[in-house]
Amino acid sequence: MHSKHDWFVFDRSLPVKRLLCSVGSEDDTIFALSSGQGRCGVAVVRVSGPASALAVRSLTRGLPAARTASLRSITHPQTKELLDRGLVLWFP
Repeated sequence: MHSKHDWFVFDRSLPVKRLLCSVGSEDDTIFALSSGQGRCGVAVVRVSGPASALAVRSLTRGLPAARTASLRSITHPQTKELLDRGLVLWFP
């Protein structure tokens, strides 16, 4: 069981099916790969649950305006290492 402060960092070297294997409750915050499996130009990662705002803030250094696509740097929440850049959309 993961605590609400555990972070899931996606490693590009892992097969897609190993990125997230989680069974949880409605109290969990879930990171789910929503785009197709295999090589692609764009990956869609959906974050949902009660701590989703905290997760997005921690990974992107702030929430974007609601319902607006914003190009953001995605950083490791603890080391601040740049992981990627991507479009972030926030639907409160």
